[in-house]
Amino acid sequence: APAGGLYPCSVCGRHYVTLNSNLNFMRMAKDGTVTADARVVKRGQSVSVADVVITCCGQEVATGTFTYFCLDAQVGQ
Repeated sequence: APAGGLYPCSVCGRHYVTLNSNLNFMRMAKDGTVTADARVVKRGQSVSVADVVITCCGQEVATGTFTYFCLDAQVGQ
């Protein structure tokens, strides 16, 4: 799931490392297609935050919030 949260943050070609990740499991994913839907909550100059919802057969199986630091950021300039 951290990769699922990182993808929407990294489509701009910048490089990130994880500062924090929080993934909450609600239920077990059963047979079927597992889908991750991620959205960028904040894309700042040095820190980005993404939320992820993971579903299986139309039911939420996990949710998460992930915070990333941009290695390409020019902090303090």
